[in-house]
Parts: sequence; structure tokens; C-alpha cells
Amino acid sequence: MISLLSQDREGSWDQSGIVRSIGRLAKGLLILILFMYAWWWTERFITLTRYIQAVFVLLLLMAVGSIGVMIERCLRYRVAHHQSRGFVQQVAEALRDRNLDEAIATAGHYKKSPIAKVVAAGLASFQAAMPFLSDAEVIGTAKRALRRLATVVRGEMKRGLNILASVSSTAPLVGAFGTMFGIMDSFKGCGADKATCMAATFQGLSEGLLPTALGLLVVLPALWCHKYLMSELEASDLEMENESLKLVNYLTVYLERRK
Repeated sequence: MISLLSQDREGSWDQSGIVRSIGRLAKGLLILILFMYAWWWTERFITLTRYIQAVFVLLLLMAVGSIGVMIERCLRYRVAHHQSRGFVQQVAEALRDRNLDEAIATAGHYKKSPIAKVVAAGLASFQAAMPFLSDAEVIGTAKRALRRLATVVRGEMKRGLNILASVSSTAPLVGAFGTMFGIMDSFKGCGADKATCMAATFQGLSEGLLPTALGLLVVLPALWCHKYLMSELEASDLEMENESLKLVNYLTVYLERRK
């Protein structure tokens, strides 16, 4: 029995080792492909005219900016989703015990959660208005606080998405602008014989198409990521609205049971 268990463990270790080896090999191949691709673009960049080089630099800056926004926002949304799930599970226990102070304190432990921020604002407004206003006015105050914080949180979660939208809409135009300069430069050699004219024209046209290709490479990831992040933002809005409605219903019942 012990030998069978040891064989199973060795087999699982061998399988995990194979998976890790395949992962390292895939990473190495990806790095090699990216290096060769960057080397090819570098060689072509040196031979381009200064106008097309300027367009290339602008497109690269747009690509770097959009990649930075994509990574930061994806990580931010992932953390927000993870913390919101944990907060909903913990705050439900505090509300079940009718302990509003503990619920607000729990929200303070989940500072990256949009739902925690909204719920904490609603509970704080509810507690502050309860000694001075009627039940209907207290509920109205909590609703306004929930809507106000939901708007603020949405603006925070939407930060950076306008950059992706701008890159998605302008990168193809910038690439077409560089292609226009390439086409204009391709006719400079047409003052000589026909063969020289044709060679210079075809070379200029091939170089002029490179900015358009680079513009498409920049715009496609930015567009895809923008669509994905907008869908995540809409899902976050629905979660905040759903939890706000649950909280209002809970506070209404809370006031009725106090009577």
C-alpha cells in the first residue's frame, strides 16, 4: 500500500514537472518570437523617413499608454471583484445580528470594494439621520447617500477607460497619416527612367503601409480591452444597484422592528 502511494505521488510529481517544463518552454518561445518581431520592426524603423519615424514614435507612445491602462484597470477590477465577494459574505452576518457599527467597520477592511464603499456610506447616513428625522426621511437620506457614492465609485472605476477609447478611435487615423507621407515620398524617384521610378514607388508604398499596420496593432488590443472593461463596469454597476436595494429593504425592516 505504501509503495502504491509513493508511486502515485511520484507520478503526480512527474506530471507537474512536465507541466512546468512545457510552461517554461512556451514562455521561452514567446519571448523569442517577441524579440525577433521587435528586431524586425527596429530594422525597418531605421530605413524609414523622419516623418514616418515620428508617426511610429507616436503610435508606440499610444501603445505603451494603453497597455499600462489595460494592466492597471484589469488588476483593479480583479481586486474589486474579489473584495466585494468577501465583503458581502461578512457584512451579511453583521446585518443579521442588527449590528450596524460592525457592518460599517467591516466595510473599512475592504477599501478596494465598490460595494463596501456604497454600503458604508448608506449605513453611516442612516445612523446619523435616525435620531433627528422621521423614518421616511431617514430612508430617503440613506437612498441619496447610496446614489451619491455609487456615482463617485463609478467615476473612480471608469478612470482610464477614456484613454483606451481615444487610442481605439485615433490610432488608425495616425497610422493613415503616416501612410499618406509614405505615399507622397514614394513618387520622388519618378524623375528618372521607368525602372527606377517603379522600384522607388513600390519601396515607398511598402514603407508607407507600415504605419497603418502598426496602427491596427495598437488599436485592436485597446478596443478589445475597452469593450471588456466596459462590460465589467456595467456588471459592477448592477451589483452596486442590487446591493443598494437590498440595503434599503433591510433598513426599512430595521426601522419597523424598532417600533
